[in-house]
Amino acid sequence: MPRPLVISSDKRTGSHFLQTGLDAHSAIYCRGERYRWPSNNMVPDEEACEDWFEKIFTFGDVEWSGVVLQRVDCGRTGPFQDLRNRIHAAHPDTRVIRLYRRNLFAQYVSWRMACERKMFNYYKGDKPLPDVRLAVQRRPMFRWLEATRGRWKYEEKEWSWAVQTVVHYEELVEDYAGVMARLFKFLELEYEDVEPLTLRANPKPLPEVVTNYEEAVTWLGEHPQWRYLVQTFKL
Repeated sequence: MPRPLVISSDKRTGSHFLQTGLDAHSAIYCRGERYRWPSNNMVPDEEACEDWFEKIFTFGDVEWSGVVLQRVDCGRTGPFQDLRNRIHAAHPDTRVIRLYRRNLFAQYVSWRMACERKMFNYYKGDKPLPDVRLAVQRRPMFRWLEATRGRWKYEEKEWSWAVQTVVHYEELVEDYAGVMARLFKFLELEYEDVEPLTLRANPKPLPEVVTNYEEAVTWLGEHPQWRYLVQTFKL
């Protein structure tokens, strides 16, 4: 039976970029996102949940069977936590890759762009992405940043029972082969030269995307909680 693998991520952190690369390895089957139980609405279908959970880590003749779990809430209870707890109970030997994006401002802009385009993943061979320019608003931006950092706070504790490693989006983009080599070693696998199926959805520099970029950077620089973003990433 395959060993269980989880990619725990937040939105716009490169989860598909990482997942499709892992899935390209001959010893890994890594399926896409799951951030709530199967259902026709927000109320889970218990029978569908049990069937899905039974199959989640048992696919194919591979060494590792994985899934992307994407955080959509930062509370101590909810679909994500319920799913994590069930995985803990059934598969205490799970390996976890926690995926973050250091530049939260860039993550916020990427999320806004995806919402504007109504297109969250860009695959090789797709038509060119529509050009999007947007203005950010101070209060919604700060609320989003705070909520995202709130999700971060629970991650390490929530997965403390599992053998885990951390990957940052920035290093994934800068050195994909190096990151994949490290992850294959983490999974005790031989290295294979793999490529992701997805492309970066917003390769343009932030000043070319955000129409009020200088104003947004000023807001961040004046905020004691977020000025580190300006200093660290030279916004």
